[in-house]
Amino acid sequence: MMTKDELVMSIKHEHGRLDKLVASLDEARLTAPSLDDGWSVKDLLAHITAWEQLCAWTLAAERGERQAEPDLPIDPREVEQFNAATYDANRERPLADVLADARRSYEEVLATVGRLSDDDLRVPGTLPWTRGNSLERYVRDNADEHYREHVEQIETWIHG
Repeated sequence: MMTKDELVMSIKHEHGRLDKLVASLDEARLTAPSLDDGWSVKDLLAHITAWEQLCAWTLAAERGERQAEPDLPIDPREVEQFNAATYDANRERPLADVLADARRSYEEVLATVGRLSDDDLRVPGTLPWTRGNSLERYVRDNADEHYREHVEQIETWIHG
């Protein structure tokens, strides 16, 4: 188990890798449908943002900080459908808008995680929707480990 500070450091590190990779690509490469299933890096960023927003909303709602539900395409328990709906909802959006949303979403995740305590993150099964897991696992699945997964996907495409 990680402390909150270690988790935040890991999130920042992995997101920094993603930022550096994205910054190394020009607009044509960011929008080219070159990844799995014809997705572009832009599509991947919108996908990451959707999962970050779900994570941030859920954590904030559990703390009573937010009442309205997030604007999500469908039920996130249906992962493949959620991913496809997110792709469909974002594929025609301008790159600048997707990049701006991605930056804003990342900052929101950091702020939301920053409001949690080590105990909030560590105690497994305190919230029924975690299915016996800790909040740390939930956050990592939607933040640092998710960034790492897609950084590796992009790097594989770049280095072929």
